[in-house]
Amino acid sequence: LVDARAVVIGTVIAGSGLLDADGRRLVIVDPTGGIELLLPVGSARIAVGARLRIDGTVYRAWGAPRIKVVAIAVVDPHADVVPVRLSGLPGEAQEWQLVRVAGTVTKVSRLGDRWKAELRVGGTSVLIDGLTGSGIPSTLLSEGRSATIVGFVHRPYPTASDRRWAVTPRGSFDIALGPRTTSSVGSTASAASQPTAYAAAVSGDGTSLDVDLATLSEHIGSMVRVGGLLDEVDADGCSLDDGTAKVWINLEGDAAAFLPLLQRGDAIGLVGRVVADATRPGGTRIVVSDPSGVVRLGALGEVVPIAAISAGAVPAAASGEGAGGNDGSADVPGTDDMRAAFAGRPLVVLGLLCIAGAIATAIGLAYRRRRDRIVLLNRLNGRLATVRTGTRTPGTAP
Repeated sequence: LVDARAVVIGTVIAGSGLLDADGRRLVIVDPTGGIELLLPVGSARIAVGARLRIDGTVYRAWGAPRIKVVAIAVVDPHADVVPVRLSGLPGEAQEWQLVRVAGTVTKVSRLGDRWKAELRVGGTSVLIDGLTGSGIPSTLLSEGRSATIVGFVHRPYPTASDRRWAVTPRGSFDIALGPRTTSSVGSTASAASQPTAYAAAVSGDGTSLDVDLATLSEHIGSMVRVGGLLDEVDADGCSLDDGTAKVWINLEGDAAAFLPLLQRGDAIGLVGRVVADATRPGGTRIVVSDPSGVVRLGALGEVVPIAAISAGAVPAAASGEGAGGNDGSADVPGTDDMRAAFAGRPLVVLGLLCIAGAIATAIGLAYRRRRDRIVLLNRLNGRLATVRTGTRTPGTAP
């Protein structure tokens, strides 16, 4: 329709503040497609996940369909939208729809506060467009990393030199980073920027393969590296989706302690062994036993060990609470030997105790800072989840 009145009901997939600073532009979808909205001046901000009834006039803006809203009503404040799996180049058939695409990052370009990336998907290159309003740091994606990206599809501006349609993620929660591919030799990104334990598991000795979940049946018995979004989490394990397929993950041994820290929608990367399992879709599952082979995307876009953003992962003694005996040495190995060695040398003992006290104070302050940072990261995770779905509760769909 052009310059025609219409009434539609759709769910918000791009909320206020992403497309423009004043929060008037939104994107909604229904089972048949998507469209952009232009709200009246002074309208309340609307979050992702709200299901709206829109009355307005359909017209074209920069060649794309848009509704100039006259009346708006919230039908359901919390509705889920399942992204459409995209296996090639996006186009007009997917305009303004939410899609999921998986591939390997081949190029990242920074354009002021914005950035663009190239994602190799099969034999094609999909353009990923990072908006300022998304808050996604331009350093999040690096060449040679596999990634699964969720975002809405939009056409190029009429004045743009690149005429390809693009996928635009809405925040860091829309990007799941996988391991670095073996073809990324010479990449400008350094593996040193990853947590040490995971970097060791990824670079390792070359025994772990970078694979898509759809090809796991070809690697039964092998150690593999995969990445994606958690689709289901329960006491027995979790389901991982990388855009090509879903597979069941079992965390065993030391890695099992991480299972209570995982939630549906988390973006994780992991290293584990492929085993045959006829009871699971695809006939395979992955068993992870090494905790250094499991990582999650942090609240600020960085890759961090899963335990590092759990407040429960910090021992009580580390924060200076629950100390030992009154002399402060009850839990120090070799205390009796030290007392014997320095008996009759009070000045030496006093000096060493002063130095030890200063060191203990510095360590205590460092651990307190770490504890405070962990609490902050947990709060940021919760805030990002709220931005993602309006008022997301743990365990809800991404």
